[in-house]
Amino acid sequence: MTRRLLALLLLVAAPAAPAPADDGQRAFDARRYAEARHLWTAPAEAGDAQALLGLGQIEEGGRDGPADPAAAATFYARAAVRGAARAAYRLGRLYAAGTGVPRNLEQAEAWFAAGAEGGVTPTAQDRAELRRRSRPLAGDPDDLTAALPVAPAEDAAIPRSSGEPVVELVWAAPPQRAPARFFVEVVAVEDDRLRDVFAGYSDRSALLAALDPTASDYAWRVFVVGLDTPDYVASPWTRFRVASP
Repeated sequence: MTRRLLALLLLVAAPAAPAPADDGQRAFDARRYAEARHLWTAPAEAGDAQALLGLGQIEEGGRDGPADPAAAATFYARAAVRGAARAAYRLGRLYAAGTGVPRNLEQAEAWFAAGAEGGVTPTAQDRAELRRRSRPLAGDPDDLTAALPVAPAEDAAIPRSSGEPVVELVWAAPPQRAPARFFVEVVAVEDDRLRDVFAGYSDRSALLAALDPTASDYAWRVFVVGLDTPDYVASPWTRFRVASP
C-alpha cells in the first residue's frame, strides 16, 4: 500500500473534529458555565442556533453571574429565527410571564406555535398559565403601542458572514389592544441616502432578514400594523453596520 493511499484511508477513517458549539454544550452539561459561554460566543456571533440557545440558557438561569432575562430573550429570538425550536418555546415562556420582555400572551402563543412546528410543544401547565393570565386590555383598541428594536442595537457591528449575508432582527413586542402584526424595513445607508434592502411582515417579534453583500452601513425599523384598521406606528430607525472580515 502506498503512503498516499494509506494517508487517504486514515483521513477518511478519522472522526470529524468537534464543532465549537458542541464543545460548549459539553461544558454546559458539565456545569462549566464560564467555559461554555466562552466556547459559544464566537459561533453565536456567526449565527449558530445551538450556541445562541446555549447563551440564552446561561443568561436566563444566571449560571455565570447574575441572571439577565432580557439578554436571554434576545438570544432565544435570534436562535429561534435560525430554526431552534426549543429557543422559540423558551421565548414563549418569557413572553407569557413578562420576564425580560413585555408580558404579551399573543406573542407567547406565536412563539409556542413556532416551537411546536419544530417538535417542542408547550406543556399543559404552559397552556393553563396562558388561560389564567388572559384578559382584554383596557383603552381604545385603535391605539397601537410601538415595538422597541433590540438587536442589532444602535451602532452595533455584526460580523460579515461567509455566505449569503443575513441578520437576525429582534424587537420587544408590547401587548396590543387589537390584533396587529409587524412590518420590518431594512435600508442601506450610503452617503446619507437610504436604499431599500429588505421589507417583510412577521407575526412574531423577530425575523431573519437578507442583506446586500455590497453594503456595510444599515438602518432598520419595525412597524406595528393593525389588522382590522389602517392604523400603524413605527419605531425609530436603528443603525448598525456589517464589519469587514
